[in-house]
Amino acid sequence: MVSVCTFGGFRLITGSKDKTVCVCSISNGIKPVPIHRLHFSHSIRSLCPVPGTAHDKVLVVGTAASDIFWTNGLEAEGESEYQREKRTPIVCGHFDGELWAIDVDTNHKESRRRRFVTSGEDNQLIVWDMEHKTAITRTLISDMPDGSGASTYPLRCKRRRPGATSSYPLHLSSRAVALSPDGACIAAGTNSGVLHIFDATTLARICRKDLSSYGRSGSVQAIGVLRYSPDSRILAIGMQDSTIILCDATKRYASKGHLRSHKAPVTHIDWALNGRHLRSISADHCLCYFDINKEQLSRSKVNLYPRVFRNTRWKTQTCIFSYPVSGLHLRNHYHRSDFGTGGVENKSKSSAKTEKTPAYILSVDIANSRKLIAAGDQEGFIHLVRSPCPYENIGKRTTHAHSVQAAQVRFGSDEEVLLSVGAGDRSIIQWRVNSTAGEAEKPMRVVSRTRIYGVEKQEDFSIG
Repeated sequence: MVSVCTFGGFRLITGSKDKTVCVCSISNGIKPVPIHRLHFSHSIRSLCPVPGTAHDKVLVVGTAASDIFWTNGLEAEGESEYQREKRTPIVCGHFDGELWAIDVDTNHKESRRRRFVTSGEDNQLIVWDMEHKTAITRTLISDMPDGSGASTYPLRCKRRRPGATSSYPLHLSSRAVALSPDGACIAAGTNSGVLHIFDATTLARICRKDLSSYGRSGSVQAIGVLRYSPDSRILAIGMQDSTIILCDATKRYASKGHLRSHKAPVTHIDWALNGRHLRSISADHCLCYFDINKEQLSRSKVNLYPRVFRNTRWKTQTCIFSYPVSGLHLRNHYHRSDFGTGGVENKSKSSAKTEKTPAYILSVDIANSRKLIAAGDQEGFIHLVRSPCPYENIGKRTTHAHSVQAAQVRFGSDEEVLLSVGAGDRSIIQWRVNSTAGEAEKPMRVVSRTRIYGVEKQEDFSIG
């Protein structure tokens, strides 16, 4: 038993790890008598009756899966299986492992909703609404607990391999997601190298591809990053074994090309605006450029002359090493006088002086107007600077947003919204950006408006 509360004067309500809420009568004063039970999909963590409602019949239930339910009509003698499946939480979120995957819908004018999608190591794929700050719909990434096609999966599974922070096995954990530019499909990659394709509207499963056999070693390899081409015809997949796989979306995501120039896991991928070029960054900080043959993906190859890409326009700007963001990695950029507590303090043995070293940048994103750069580092700080930022003395501002790594930052399509994702705290923060870049007499402001999980937060800070 986890939570107990009284309800309606003569009722006792209990919730426990057996995923049920038991309503008992205590009117006889001798022994609680169970009246009926409410069944949920996860264990119960908290119960709270809502005072002032009609006959005190409303109960708020919180589960271990970060779901909060608003239940009505507890005097009913029970509920059907259909009612249990259709119960919708008023607040939901990710609850296990880490959260690294987020992508924003850039085609919101046709879909008529400003939305973004996240996938986590809790086997959940969630589509969010930016305007209402609520979940539109969600689904399970995989319903196969052992790869055999079973329809159910255990809630808590034993870890299969080191390196994964989730209690779920690798094929139920995801750290990569991508939404096609045309807004039709959502791709999610698991830590076992399996690619899942969903319909962006209904989240119906379109296809499933096992890509682990296409890597260098042929063993199970995690998918680290997914990125669609501007025309949504090609999906670039960065694997943990340093391979980039090119899948043809028009042929049910058949693997047509492989790029093997990296020597470490691929972490970031950007497409050129014409769809003919691709750049990627690996964990060893190696930046590679590729020429993509759209007619025959198997003939795509690395380009050893990066100077030819100096005037290339990129569809996305998420690579942490490039000219516009080179100033973020300078040594003095994260000095205490500029950023408060950002950075790491190191004391050398030969000197008593404290040396400030820069915090490692995990993710960057450049707004569509190319005037603002957002960056997240390993200490949970979100940095906003003017673009381009080739030097350290560019106008900047920072705030401590997450308790651990700021895994991803993404601008909305209109750059009025900035989204940040915390890896360990599994939180999604939506920021409102008031930008007056280019007008020296007006400062740039960022207002932290709402945390997705319902925690209100208000903070103003300006960029000089």
